[in-house]
Amino acid sequence: MSPYRRETRPIEAVYNAILEIATKPVKSTRIIYGANLASSLFLSYASFLKSRGLIERLEDKTWLITERGKEYLYVYSHLKRILDHVEPATAPLAKDTR
Repeated sequence: MSPYRRETRPIEAVYNAILEIATKPVKSTRIIYGANLASSLFLSYASFLKSRGLIERLEDKTWLITERGKEYLYVYSHLKRILDHVEPATAPLAKDTR
């Protein structure tokens, strides 16, 4: 593996970063820099989030999180907190022998 290759983030973490930045109306550039994304990736992610009703594009070409997006942030932060305190399994799960 190349020493310059970065570890990729889970897609949920990228969505979370975009939504957290868009808690007030912000331009695309602010989200791209704040979430550390390439502009082409941001457009793809923003399109997905918009199609799911998590973010909206305002008339002044800024982005703003929706109520549904705020719910996503709440659930994501709760789930992350829970999973951060769970120890990884050390043994494989038992197989169903039915």
